[in-house]
Amino acid sequence: MDFDDLIKTRRSVRKYRPDPVPEDMVESCLEAARTAPSACNSQPWFFHVCRSDKVRRAVASAMNSGMYGQGMNRFIDQAPVIIAVETLKRAKLAPWLAGLIRNVRYEMMDVAIATDHLTLKAAELGLGTCWIGWFNERAVKSALGLERSAHLDVMITLGWPDDRTRAKSRKEPDQVRRYL
Repeated sequence: MDFDDLIKTRRSVRKYRPDPVPEDMVESCLEAARTAPSACNSQPWFFHVCRSDKVRRAVASAMNSGMYGQGMNRFIDQAPVIIAVETLKRAKLAPWLAGLIRNVRYEMMDVAIATDHLTLKAAELGLGTCWIGWFNERAVKSALGLERSAHLDVMITLGWPDDRTRAKSRKEPDQVRRYL
């Protein structure tokens, strides 16, 4: 599939078939993320891949616990894979200092780029993904046995889509750009 088709195909999937995702496909997605660019080559990411039923169910339950369980992300436990994306703080001094000066979280930008690479690779392979930013971070860290100081900015569901493809609704080009 060419790039234009790929970016038009990639969408948020909220209904998954129960079929497992082969390990080589998961690895292919992780490799796409690993090779993403980052500020000063800091690579401030770590991917916690939840595939076993026990861990996946515990993480899904943790994600939706407390005030986060009001129905928005009930589909999470259907996904055969959940990936917790950890943002590593101060992976390199230069982007961290530059971020302080400019009040920009470069490590978060880098994680977003890497995660987008992962989702695009998944789409190329026929897999579906959904970025999830609304989740109980403290409970997920506990379920994964992570330090309290760990930082999880995003969770990704991954699996075989089991829903209809919907047309993307986007603003018109003149609403999102201007030439000077």
